[in-house]
Amino acid sequence: MPGPSGSGPDPVSAGVPTKRGSRRLRVFVAGGLAVALLLGGGAAAAFLRMRGAPEQILGEIPASTDAVVVAYLDPAASQKLNLLRLQGRFPSFASSQHLRDQVNAGLDAALRESGLDHRDVAWVGSEIAVAVDIRPQGDPGVAVLLSVDDAGAADATLEKLRAEPASNPSSWTRETHGGVDVWSGTDASGSEVAMAMVEGAAVLSNSTSMVEGAIDAGQGTVARLQDDARFRATMSDLPQAKLGFAYMNTATLGDLLGRSPAFGAAAAGPGLGALSAVTSVAVSVSAQRDGLAIDTTQRYDRSKLTPEMLRVLAQPPHVNPLLTKVPAEAYGVIAQQHVDAALRSFVDTLGVGSHGLGGPFGADEIGNLVQVLTGDIAIEAEPGGSVAPDAAILLGSSNDDRMQSELGRLAAISASSGAPWRTEKYGDVTIHVLDGGGFLLFVPAYAVVNHAAVIATSDAEIKRIVDASNGGPNITSSPVFRSAAAGSEASDALAFVDVQAVVAAVRAALPPEQQAWFDRHVAPDLRNVVSFSFRSDDDVTGSRSRVFVRIR
Repeated sequence: MPGPSGSGPDPVSAGVPTKRGSRRLRVFVAGGLAVALLLGGGAAAAFLRMRGAPEQILGEIPASTDAVVVAYLDPAASQKLNLLRLQGRFPSFASSQHLRDQVNAGLDAALRESGLDHRDVAWVGSEIAVAVDIRPQGDPGVAVLLSVDDAGAADATLEKLRAEPASNPSSWTRETHGGVDVWSGTDASGSEVAMAMVEGAAVLSNSTSMVEGAIDAGQGTVARLQDDARFRATMSDLPQAKLGFAYMNTATLGDLLGRSPAFGAAAAGPGLGALSAVTSVAVSVSAQRDGLAIDTTQRYDRSKLTPEMLRVLAQPPHVNPLLTKVPAEAYGVIAQQHVDAALRSFVDTLGVGSHGLGGPFGADEIGNLVQVLTGDIAIEAEPGGSVAPDAAILLGSSNDDRMQSELGRLAAISASSGAPWRTEKYGDVTIHVLDGGGFLLFVPAYAVVNHAAVIATSDAEIKRIVDASNGGPNITSSPVFRSAAAGSEASDALAFVDVQAVVAAVRAALPPEQQAWFDRHVAPDLRNVVSFSFRSDDDVTGSRSRVFVRIR
């Protein structure tokens, strides 16, 4: 759960002078965002109205808006029930009154310079949103929309803001747009500021046109974002019940960046070529019965994907065979498929085989190694022989003999610089260990283990991987991993962290006096956090991923 914002020193409250007189208005906006984050995270109320408030603010955001963030302070009943359950798992957050006090203290600190306090924003209703318009020239337009429960109190707060000396009261003028009073003016530095009450919402912006756009959308005279086909298609990938979301029309951003020669050159590099094909991105936060989820989706313009991208995206995901080689006691693992295409593109960019980049620098050897990769990769870490964990990178091999040869060629480069390798046998596996001292806390080793190249921080780690590969306990048999994966082992990419194993390792590494502090202040809030997981799946229409924190 988010804590109060502004935990670091505020330059204004600390007595540091600021040059821009619009600080007070920006502080008020920041305070509004703090309300959204703190209340929307379940930090304040007991959610007595279980039905949840209907969607309102999206109806006041024009379809032309490039990005929007929305937080629901009165979310669906399922979200409230889940939040209440999860809140009880964290002693620091168990008292709603204590949380309200923390929220109010944080708001008072954030709003102090504006002359307001938490009582001045008690009128904020069930939703808050931040809308952004990207401009080819100058700063982006930003508007904060706050739903209003008490129109009279909201009007009084806006009037109080206009009267503040830093807002340059003499510059404020009132005009009418669509029958709605729009207040606009300039701050002490000459920057534009505007505000209005629009269809049950207070709108504050650095752009009069954005306030007028909210009025037009609310009155239906311009297209609204919630009715936009691209927005609706993107949001359909996210959970229906959620605490909040962020959305961006990246096509607009891509067009703007595409005009930059520097960006054009970067986009031609490996891993960035698909960026211009992304048309929209959305992220949501939702409370589940057994944890918190962050879902992300991005949609592609298929016509902008290269044939190679289309080929990779069209391949169905499979269970990564390298997972069965990861020891069961691993702290965590990252696994991905289809990385061979990206690596080949990277090698091509390096100019492997051309004069000047091959030979001495090992680029040719890397290029040859890439040719025998299956595209599967896994990175894992687990308890080692000292305080530092052991770790390994596993690369799927399509030809073990050739893989062994190519690894040997790479190893020979380091051996020629005075770092020899020694070999040892473990069963039928030959392990190569860098002899004569390690790097920092580890001694590099490598081996080819049953269709996988393994590069590890020690020969002991390779031996554990050999044991797992030969039928010993592996991470797929771990109950914690199975509950975190929840059938997503066949995802294009996944990550997993056994939180309790990591917490135990961190505690064990602390001196006794720090262990006592850890047990009092940290452990109680972590004891119910079981795991952290991530999964992602791609196809020719887009990418969908979920980060999940499992809480018992």
